[in-house]
Amino acid sequence: TIYIGNLHQSVTPSLIQELFTQVAPVKSVHLPKDRVLQQHMGYGFVELNSAKDVDYCLKVLPGVKLFDQTMKLNKVNHEEHSLFVRNLDSLVDRSALQQVFAKFGELV
Repeated sequence: TIYIGNLHQSVTPSLIQELFTQVAPVKSVHLPKDRVLQQHMGYGFVELNSAKDVDYCLKVLPGVKLFDQTMKLNKVNHEEHSLFVRNLDSLVDRSALQQVFAKFGELV
């Protein structure tokens, strides 16, 4: 998976799909949206078939501009993930969060 950042608001998932498909087969494209504005948040993820495809895209695509903005590309590390949780009620404590999230994996 490749993280893509610095995306102009005019960029669409289909445009990203078309671009990356020219280099390697694409499994999926995801551009997270702001819930209120219903616009993507300027970043996304491209899932490819293999680590070899990821490495090749990272070699070929740096410097590509879409709507005069240079895309930022980074390989996603699947071994470590961070989840940021905010806007919690003041009554929610660490043990409550651990109880909810522990079933998904080790917490640090």
